[in-house]
Parts: sequence; C-alpha cells; structure tokens
Amino acid sequence: MALARKEYIRGHDDILETWFLPPPNLPPLFVWRSQRANQFENYEGDRNNPMNRDQDIPESETTSLFVYNLPADCSAKDLLKSIRGFGKIFFVHLNPPKGMWPTVAAKVVFWEHEGARGYLEASQKRQIPIAGRFVRAMWNRIRTRGQPWKDCSRVIRIKGPSEVVSMEFLEPIFKTRFQYVLDEVISEFDNEVDIIELEIRFSSYRAQAATAWQQIRELRAGLTTPEINDIVTARQLELLRSAAISWGKDPCQRSTGGGPA
Repeated sequence: MALARKEYIRGHDDILETWFLPPPNLPPLFVWRSQRANQFENYEGDRNNPMNRDQDIPESETTSLFVYNLPADCSAKDLLKSIRGFGKIFFVHLNPPKGMWPTVAAKVVFWEHEGARGYLEASQKRQIPIAGRFVRAMWNRIRTRGQPWKDCSRVIRIKGPSEVVSMEFLEPIFKTRFQYVLDEVISEFDNEVDIIELEIRFSSYRAQAATAWQQIRELRAGLTTPEINDIVTARQLELLRSAAISWGKDPCQRSTGGGPA
C-alpha cells in the first residue's frame, strides 16, 4: 500500500506544503491545494503584503483559520453569522467557486487565538451548519499573531444629521479609497430632530473598518481629495464635523473572556 509523503519547501517568504498521494483521513485535495497560495490561481490575496506572510509563531498562538465546505452562494454575512459568539474578527476573505472547485472557501483571522480554536473545535464536531452544509476548518498555513485588545473593531457607529449619516452619502466616499464587503447596516432614526444613528458592520477590521474610520476622521478635520471634492459639498463636510463617531461591538465577540464583554 502506497504511503503519503509530505514535503515542506521554503522560498520567497512562503512555505509550500506538497502532498504526493492523498493522505488518509484529511480534507479533500482542493483544501490542501487552496492553501498553496503561489500555486492556486483562485487565490486573491496580496502575496507581497507582509500581513499575508507566515509569522514565526507556534500553532498555539495563531489566530488564522482556513474555512471550507461552504455553500457555493455563501456570503460574508452568512459566514460571519456562523461565527457569532466565538470571537472578535480581524479579517475575513472569501474565495468563490472556480473551475473544478464547487464550494466557497475562506481565510478567517480572529482577534485572539481562543476564538479561532473554539470555531475550529466546533467545526470538527459538525456543530456549524450553513445552508445544509457543515462548515469545515483547519489551521491556516499562514499563521497570524493575535491583536492587542482595543475598542476598535469591524463595526463603526455614526450619529448625526441624516443628510450625511447614510450609506447613500458614505458609500461613494469609501469607494474613492478602498474596497469592502458589508456584513450589515443597522440604522435608528429620530424624526423629531432629524438625527440618525448608523451602525456599519464591515466584514473585516483590517483594510475596511480601519480605513473607513481614518477616512471619516480626515474629512472631519477638513482633509479632502479632488475626488472627494467632486461628490461632497462644503455644507456636507460641516455637517459631518457635527456627527459623533465611535467603535461598535463586533457581534462575533465572545460574551465572556477574551477582553471586555
């Protein structure tokens, strides 16, 4: 009986894991192949970004999972809903079905190791269904350190005049600087004073909520670009300065442990 052999090849700041003959009792071939970023055409991350490179930490410290067996139409919202209660999210990226790979896979980076471990263990017990499929997970080949506990999250709350506190006003602004995927947007409106409170839940803190926060703060300080000046009036900038901005709680955050509840 032929035995599986595994090799580790280091080069260009990456570790490529190659299997020769499928080893028993491990996920299907597309799972291993999906983690070989330099050899998988459906990989959409920036391989030159230091944040996407393997960090020299033990598995007991990593916060990064490779999640797979997701339905073909699985959205970031669907995935994040399955993570609620496990732990605060730093980054989520979905790879859609392509070619011979019929399901969605994702890289999920938690704020802390405990959240990632809890989700992994629950998936191993087949406790996380999405649209009739049980989520499967494994430690991501690219290990990522946990983040220092701060109030910042993938959720931003804005309260102020309805003319500027709306996605109709904010989305064109965001799109001048970054791409993003929304989990959901929740709004509460006070008709008496024309004030709205908006909770914007991005799918990631990294490169999404963090960038939106910085961009809003810059606009409130009067820092604009030619692109912004084409779509925002001086009056709207003044109204934005009167709005209050704060971080919201990530719905995925655990209710106990792992920082403030």
